[in-house]
Amino acid sequence: MNQQTLSLKVLLGSLAISVLAGCVSAPSSKAPEISYQPSWTQSGVAKAEPIDAHWWQTFGDPTLTQLIELAGSQNYDYRIAKLKLNQARAASRLTTADRLPSVNAEAQATKRKASANGAGGLAELAEAGLAPLKQNVFNAGLDASYEIDLFGGNRADARAADAQILQAYYGSGAVLLSVYSDIAASYFRLRAAQNDLDLLNQQIQIQSKLTQIESQLTQIGASDQIQLSRAEQTLAEVSSGQPALVADLQTEQMRLSLLTGQAPEALSELLSSQSDLPKLPTGIKAGLRSELLTRRPDLQAAKAALQLQSAQLAQAVSEQYPKFALSAQAGLESTVFSSLGNAASGQWAIGGLVQWPIFAQGRIRANIEVQGLEQEQAVLEYEQALLSALSETETSFNRYIQSAISANNLGQAADQATRQNLLSTRELKAGSISKKTQLAASIGALQTQRTFIQAHAQALISLIAVYKALGGGWGEPTASTANPDSNPDSVSD
Repeated sequence: MNQQTLSLKVLLGSLAISVLAGCVSAPSSKAPEISYQPSWTQSGVAKAEPIDAHWWQTFGDPTLTQLIELAGSQNYDYRIAKLKLNQARAASRLTTADRLPSVNAEAQATKRKASANGAGGLAELAEAGLAPLKQNVFNAGLDASYEIDLFGGNRADARAADAQILQAYYGSGAVLLSVYSDIAASYFRLRAAQNDLDLLNQQIQIQSKLTQIESQLTQIGASDQIQLSRAEQTLAEVSSGQPALVADLQTEQMRLSLLTGQAPEALSELLSSQSDLPKLPTGIKAGLRSELLTRRPDLQAAKAALQLQSAQLAQAVSEQYPKFALSAQAGLESTVFSSLGNAASGQWAIGGLVQWPIFAQGRIRANIEVQGLEQEQAVLEYEQALLSALSETETSFNRYIQSAISANNLGQAADQATRQNLLSTRELKAGSISKKTQLAASIGALQTQRTFIQAHAQALISLIAVYKALGGGWGEPTASTANPDSNPDSVSD
């Protein structure tokens, strides 16, 4: 076979392979489109303004901001999630390295003795002085290999690695968003419990005075044992709520310590002083409804899962086709070390490898079917995640609106009760009502204020659920704790 014939066959073979490779198309990893109304249904409350990235700062509470910033650097769930992100990046670099040519250097020195009685007649050659039984061998060289990725298997592995980076990145964002919202909710429950406990202590003191008055009236015959028994019963019932509030305070403090990565007692001094709950906003900066996909890290993670599954399907498809690899070796070999560098000691080899799993097509096709079905599941899971996010956001808006209305009504009731208490104090000084009547009015005012505080705290917690559903605030709060991996690698479709 002459050189021209060989070159022609190589050319025709290359063309055939190129045509075959062109017929292999990677499965699409593009996320499906879902049609939905572009504006929020609760447009009266949801303002189409950019969402506050640091929504916790809108409450104007420096202690809350301090807790959020502490969690951004110390929360254990988030630190673990960042390590998983770094692990995904390292795995991606490993995948990238596997796609590059492999080059190895080797040097060896060997002293060997051949068998005089072995095959090949070495004994006779040694007696004739033509081949010694004992011999030194020195060699040094390089060998290289490279797999030609004609059918995209390695490229699919790279896309899968990139998708895993995105999954880990947005997964860490989802963890941080959850941590921030949990901290804010726990903090407001703690502040509500502190204020409620303070009002309850006042209520217990006043109820104790009422019981004393009832006892005195009973002694002089102006009242009876039934009224006294009722007053004592009320005092016991009111006092019974105190241990539960103390337990709530300790529970929320322990929860905040855990969320911020601190020892249980570390936040005692920071949280010991009582603070009022912040006011509710008149509207919420919700951004555009169409931006929900890009804001929520869980939706982006679901999209990355779809891209990952598409890449795995493409890799499975590529297994149907042959793999091509090139290899080359070059080096020196000599039985005398001093002559190892001579040109006559040089040696080389070059070759190629073709692997085609002809008798494994059943397994390969089954794997393709499995990966295809998993991709279909990933599509449905992505669509479900998007619809769930829309439903969750609208539901959180509605719950906040209703809880805010309830808190507003109870706030008005508390104001009225406070005014009535002031009037009763004036009437007591004027002598128009008894001390017992005035104390009863004070207890009523305190009870209404306690109910308002609980409703107000619930409205704030509902508001936090809105911010979480909108996907706001999962970036780290300060430059000093900024995540160096905040810009993940892009994923090829």
